[in-house]
Amino acid sequence: MRTLEQWDLKIFGAFNGLAGKNRFFDAIVIFFARYYTVVMPIGLFFYILETHAHLSFRQLIYSQLIVLFVARGFQNLFRFLFYRRTRPFQDHKVTQLIKKYIEASFPSGHAITLISMGLALGYFDPGLGWFMVLSGVVVGLARLVAGVHYPLDVLAGIVLAWPSAAIGMKIYYYFIK
Repeated sequence: MRTLEQWDLKIFGAFNGLAGKNRFFDAIVIFFARYYTVVMPIGLFFYILETHAHLSFRQLIYSQLIVLFVARGFQNLFRFLFYRRTRPFQDHKVTQLIKKYIEASFPSGHAITLISMGLALGYFDPGLGWFMVLSGVVVGLARLVAGVHYPLDVLAGIVLAWPSAAIGMKIYYYFIK
């Protein structure tokens, strides 16, 4: 386990070492690490309304809410029952681009949420679903650079997103569809 933590810290250092060197790059990282998860759903909402008239808006909303609930449940289960990890800025000298309150870091809530919701969206529109999955990976990487997550936090979020989406969609198809 010690070697894994050393590897994790070394990779974190490489990503976080990119922060604070260029204002434009930092602004992009801050946007993806903090604001993209607010802006993207609004844009996605209008995009779906405009281009996917054949889809029931109720279907999309219910499936996304169920998957969101399952994903956050997985996140909290792992955070509180299995592995409670501090954030990088609590234990190490980092270049912190966004202020983050102190809470458990593992797994990344942004990664598990965006990716699981993207996988669920893929049931209705595969291209849009993969766009959202890729968005989740970009946000996870931005949060590494911003100094608020370790690589294993983001990787765990990505891995846990798959069963979250699968279970959420099973629930959706069983109870709603």
